[in-house]
Amino acid sequence: MGNAQPKEIDLLELYLRDPVLRFNVSRCVNETELSDENRDKDWAQCLGRYVPGALLSRPYLLPWEQQALWAILFGTMITIAVAGNAIVVWIILAHRRMRTITNLFLLNLAVADFLLASGNATFNFVFMLESHWPFGELFCVVSNFLANLTVSTSVFTILAMSIDR
Repeated sequence: MGNAQPKEIDLLELYLRDPVLRFNVSRCVNETELSDENRDKDWAQCLGRYVPGALLSRPYLLPWEQQALWAILFGTMITIAVAGNAIVVWIILAHRRMRTITNLFLLNLAVADFLLASGNATFNFVFMLESHWPFGELFCVVSNFLANLTVSTSVFTILAMSIDR
């Protein structure tokens, strides 16, 4: 899956919007000799000095309109998931007569979905918008483990519910 065209367009768009980036790129243009046979190497070194590496490594940055739309959709989805599952957990744990086998399976599903929405979806949304993981390597591992754990928990809980029926 080639992503070269959107990357070039987005870097140009960022270049046009950011005066500091324009200044640094023009500095690179002025420092590198156009007739030199090592022009590409000199150009890459200059960019490495003056342009942030995270900017050049981002495969795709969405336009602000799409970012706003995704923010509304993800915000709504995560808010409903967190609030809805928290209500289910509270109802089952607060009322003794709600503690049936079926409801305990539903409690397990609600906890797994709550953890997925609060501990994974929010941070992956930031990653989707920024094309960069700003939360560190440890939380990257924890977030991916949490995603796999909660999906597996949901699948096995549904399996156990169907066997119980």
